[in-house]
Amino acid sequence: MIKVRPINRNDLPLLDSVDEDWPEATTVQYWSQPAFAGMVAEDKDGIKGFILGQIVSGEAEIIQITVINEARNQGIGSALLDEFLKNHATLGCYLDVMEGNEEAIRLYQRAGFRVTGRRQGYYRLDGERRDALLMRLDTRETGD
Repeated sequence: MIKVRPINRNDLPLLDSVDEDWPEATTVQYWSQPAFAGMVAEDKDGIKGFILGQIVSGEAEIIQITVINEARNQGIGSALLDEFLKNHATLGCYLDVMEGNEEAIRLYQRAGFRVTGRRQGYYRLDGERRDALLMRLDTRETGD
């Protein structure tokens, strides 16, 4: 059974086993910032995924969300995203995602995110430049 909980300092060295492209030094750098927030999804065998972000005045920015390959398509990404939004995105949340990453785009769209812009050539993959789609979710209560 998967449990989603806030990240703690002891988790930081374990994150690169979930995503080898996400170095521990980067997480430690974010960890030292007062706006940092993160959550991990784990079971009895260890961490299966994580989400990292920054929170400023009720607005969240998702920096990274990763689920290990063997645990994909089991709802872990959705559980991480839902918990993060519930706990940190009082007013809204934004992120960027590489164009063509259809699995991630569907995850965000199911949560209510919509595309609001594009950064041309933002990502580099296999020696090529790829655009980033900017996505936003407004979670403010309108009172209507």
